Amino acid sequence: VMSRDYLLDNGSLPILKSNGDDTQVIINGLYPDAKPQLVTYNGADYLFYLDDQKDRGLEDRTALVYRKEVNGVFGEPVIIEDDKTGDFDYDVKAAEDGIYVLWQDGNKSLQGIATLEEAAEALTLSAAKVTDKGVTLLEGPDVTEGLAPISPILVDAGEEVLACWYENSSNDLLQSGQGTSRF
Repeated sequence: VMSRDYLLDNGSLPILKSNGDDTQVIINGLYPDAKPQLVTYNGADYLFYLDDQKDRGLEDRTALVYRKEVNGVFGEPVIIEDDKTGDFDYDVKAAEDGIYVLWQDGNKSLQGIATLEEAAEALTLSAAKVTDKGVTLLEGPDVTEGLAPISPILVDAGEEVLACWYENSSNDLLQSGQGTSRF
């Protein structure tokens, strides 16, 4: 499990936004696998990233958050789903009715899980829509059938946003060639 040494140096791993000559530091001490994504919805910029929740154990430390820019300043982070379990790889897609979010979500705490296979079994997909009014979690059937969703992405299909991901018959999260993978 990765240490939290990146939190010790507030000058490391910043997210910056530049508007010509002006550069704004949005956050310092960023989680190394944060995967920041900036999208525009309804005239405002929204920054999504994986953030370290310091009040959680190492295994469940990451939460998917967003910050909305208002009057040129990004607000405090808002957790998409504060269920105290780890959030992992994700994707976002802006549409006319909101920003759609799809992510790997721990369906239980990963604390005490010893193997990558056990971690894979604890992953599912979750989805939400972010609008000016906040976050709405989107309910749906568990389509993962016990297989870990790998590399979730959202695809704009005209009037729909489609959720896509890889899965592997051996829950091979590292995609090292074991089992059969399908999209």
